[in-house]
Amino acid sequence: CMAYGSNADWPTYWKPPQHYYRDNFFAALYFGCTLEEFDSDMCPSPSVLLFDWDGHPIARVDLPSLSYAFDIDVKRQTLYAVDAMTDMILKFDISNLPI
Repeated sequence: CMAYGSNADWPTYWKPPQHYYRDNFFAALYFGCTLEEFDSDMCPSPSVLLFDWDGHPIARVDLPSLSYAFDIDVKRQTLYAVDAMTDMILKFDISNLPI
């Protein structure tokens, strides 16, 4: 995982994507907690879950910290996530995933 610069100047109304899809798979940000736990900062770090279009799990990428957005660059085989506490962009090599 690599971290990149902060972007504290993003507008507060900006709502990042929490899902991603391609022709052969889709992905979603999974928090694994209730809304009340999330609001109380009691959630574990989220995961990005990838599924084929029949709903079968393909992969799970556990994020090291609370993140509120992600994106996948299939061509570069990279997953990016935004750290919720620092606004740092985290970079993950996903070349080992079957996507």
